[in-house]
Amino acid sequence: MADDLVRQGKISREQANAELAGSGPDGVDAHLASIDYVPAKPEEYSMPKITEDGAYTPEVAAWDKQRRQWLSTAKLDKAIGSELARNAEETHQRLKGMTDGQRELWAAGQRAQLDRLGFTQERINLARQLVAEVEASSPGLVAYLFDTGAGNDARIVANVVLQAERLNSRPVKK
Repeated sequence: MADDLVRQGKISREQANAELAGSGPDGVDAHLASIDYVPAKPEEYSMPKITEDGAYTPEVAAWDKQRRQWLSTAKLDKAIGSELARNAEETHQRLKGMTDGQRELWAAGQRAQLDRLGFTQERINLARQLVAEVEASSPGLVAYLFDTGAGNDARIVANVVLQAERLNSRPVKK
C-alpha cells in the first residue's frame, strides 16, 4: 500500500498521490470524499484573535491568511482546523512567559502524554512529513510551530498524526 511506502520513507506523499491519481479528482481528494471527509476552504476556519484589541491591520490580515492556508493545505476540515488554531494560540499564550527550561519540561511532559496514548515515533514521523509538505507549499509553518511551542503540544501533534494517517489510508490502485 502507498501509505506503507510513505511511512517507510521510500516514496513521498506526492509520489503516492501521483500513483493514485486517475481521471477526475486527485487520489487524496477522491479518498477523502469516499470517507465523507470534507476539507474546509481557508475562509471557513474559525480563527482566534491575533491582537489583544482585535484590530485588523494589513499585517494581521496577512498573518490570518497564512494560518488559514496552512490548515487548508493540510486538507483539515472546519472543526479540526479551527480547533488546532485555537490550541496553537492557547499554547503560545501559555508558553510565552516561560523560561527555556520550563518550556523543555513542558515539552517532555507532552511527549510522555503522546507515548501513553500510543503515538509512536513512526506515527509522529508521518505527521512531520505532512508538516514538511505544508511548509514546502506555504513556508513559515515550521518556524511558527517551533517559535510558539505549538509543535510540542500533544493535542496538536495527535491531531496532525491522525490527519496524516487519514490522508495516507487510501488503497493503492491495482
